[in-house]
Amino acid sequence: MRKLNFFITILIFISILPLNVLGTAVNSPELNVSSAVLINAETGQVLFDKNMNTIMFPASITKIMTGMLALQDANLSDVLTTSFESVHGLPKGTSHIALDTDEQITLEQALYALAIESANDAANVIAENLAGSTQDFAANMTAYAHELGAINTNFVNAHGLHEETHVTTAYDMALIARAALKTEGFNKIFSTHRYQIPPTNVQPETRMFNNANFFISNQIVYDELLMSKNGWTPDAKHTLVTAVKKNDITLIAVVMNTDKRDNVYDDTVALFDYGFDTFSKVSIDETTLINNLPDTFTLQDGSSIDAESLKFIAEDLSVLLPNGANPLDITVTHDMPYLKENSKLLSLPLTFHYNIGDKPSILNTTTATITVAEPVLAPVEITFYESFINVVVILLKIIVSLVILFFVIVLSSRTYFYTRYRIRKKRRYRNRLKQQLINNNRIISNQKNL
Repeated sequence: MRKLNFFITILIFISILPLNVLGTAVNSPELNVSSAVLINAETGQVLFDKNMNTIMFPASITKIMTGMLALQDANLSDVLTTSFESVHGLPKGTSHIALDTDEQITLEQALYALAIESANDAANVIAENLAGSTQDFAANMTAYAHELGAINTNFVNAHGLHEETHVTTAYDMALIARAALKTEGFNKIFSTHRYQIPPTNVQPETRMFNNANFFISNQIVYDELLMSKNGWTPDAKHTLVTAVKKNDITLIAVVMNTDKRDNVYDDTVALFDYGFDTFSKVSIDETTLINNLPDTFTLQDGSSIDAESLKFIAEDLSVLLPNGANPLDITVTHDMPYLKENSKLLSLPLTFHYNIGDKPSILNTTTATITVAEPVLAPVEITFYESFINVVVILLKIIVSLVILFFVIVLSSRTYFYTRYRIRKKRRYRNRLKQQLINNNRIISNQKNL
């Protein structure tokens, strides 16, 4: 059997598309929220989508990104000091834990206040202490969101209070939550029911927190809860992000924009029921993937390479497929491969299909990188920009060479003429001495004759 196990690894990319692409007939949940998404946390596979890329106001589910960044960039024992603006610059009537100016709490305490009480003053204190200002911290939040693929997200504060340019989507929040689940300590903080902060340098009383989130307060019990964060503002309305695990499958549900608080919980339960009842983990046998691949690949320069000489990396693979879906219907096709910079790295554009009867549906396209046993020379395409840079570099080298040559000639000439000058000077000096001796001898001779 040829070493094409690598294509098993590439198959994981099929998991990023929604179920309706597969075309399998299933009963989708009817939701009350305006926007929602359900994804497989392991692979990012979208299992259900309702307006998942529609721009929405997030409200306090913003604090998922705030907490994740804080855990990645600082230590729980770090002491944070409040400023007047961080605790008194918030609108009246918003969630807070009554922090005061110059009060000191640990990052751990601030994070529990953030997660349980949805404390906006705690969010500001975290932002200011970690980035110098709430604006800089929000910029870091946006940059990291884009790194995660949440390209429709723009954060302008750390707490989620309404601002017109503070926006995201259900899908983006699912990507952010997926990264947060992998951050050490995040799940514990964002699934805690009760917490207390002892007296501080300013506050003599102990602060007691109780989480009002239905999933965390056990008003709704759903298997193994990993995390949950709710939010609300008049503009965003109710929002909720939740992750649970069941039968070795972890799902993330995001629901956004509904007037009734109960809707976000009911819709989240409906999404989880749908996901766990409709999908199952399936292991894919690599032998099902190689039938449509040729024995040789033709490169862009016209040369060919034997598939047997390619080295593929095998990894364990499991995907979520709808119950009753046949893994044998998954096929792989490819475009013309090409080599990168005459190296051993071969790029192979792949397209995945799932056959529904006689109608193949495209699942996804990607570019695989595999290792060639021996380098195969192929022409390297150079862009206009690269050509321009090469010309500039060559011109600079010529100029530098000419300058060096000029100085070499000048120095050599100076040395030569100076040496000639010294020689002529010594010769004139010797001639004067010689003439002087001759004159002296004449004078002495004349004196003797007298």
